[in-house]
Amino acid sequence: MSPRPNGEVEATGADVAESTGVAKGKNSAVLFNCSHCDYDVIFAAGKARGWRVVKTDKLANRAQVHWIDDGAIRDWLPKTEPWMKINHFPGTHNTLARKGRLAQNMSRMTKIFPKEYKFIPTTWLLPHDLPDLEKKFQTTSKAVYIVKPDNGTQGRGIFLTNDLEKIKGAGGHWDEPVIVQMYIPRPMLLDGLKFDLRLYLLVCSNVTDKGLDPILFFFRDGLVRLCTTPYQAPTKETMEQRCMHLTNYAINKKKQELRTKQQQQC
Repeated sequence: MSPRPNGEVEATGADVAESTGVAKGKNSAVLFNCSHCDYDVIFAAGKARGWRVVKTDKLANRAQVHWIDDGAIRDWLPKTEPWMKINHFPGTHNTLARKGRLAQNMSRMTKIFPKEYKFIPTTWLLPHDLPDLEKKFQTTSKAVYIVKPDNGTQGRGIFLTNDLEKIKGAGGHWDEPVIVQMYIPRPMLLDGLKFDLRLYLLVCSNVTDKGLDPILFFFRDGLVRLCTTPYQAPTKETMEQRCMHLTNYAINKKKQELRTKQQQQC
């Protein structure tokens, strides 16, 4: 272990090798599988720790640590050995990472705990819930909806609309589910900008004679994402202003004003 200035300890390559059952020696550097990694910062972080970065599937089976950013996670989890570390909790890809499955699980929780989950906006998973959505359009003509593809990332494919035919068109031939939600027209704002706040809580537990004893770990560094255009309630004129309604950094980083501010800060 290597001490940090604040008194904490940092695991070295030899520590990880020992914990994963790999013999120490001249060739005991940790193998870091990045064959399905999309971000250069992950490569750099592995190299900075003295790990040997692997970028081909041929050597990946021997790697102790795996970082996977794409759909290969479905193939890798069944092959994970006890001595391997991977950047996913098993099951989360099918229950939380896909918008459709997340919507289904939130719907179940809303039925069981309606008071605690009343913050969840009304949601339809198409094509299954299309008849219910059509009935909603017949009774509520002025509502605005936000439409999201099931497997999209970085804001791709998301749009606002009050046009039922446009929503149906988003599904194509329903090869992939589409999630539709009532858009919240008066969200909480930060300096006049729409934002989202992410807090990370790790829920663990010990098995005791009396059952499960929960242990909670709260990560003190959260994440805030901001829009870059001052918010206005959606109208025909503002509905397509993505930097006003979507907080995705991949969308807002392209705005000229944001790039100018970042350049001034450098």
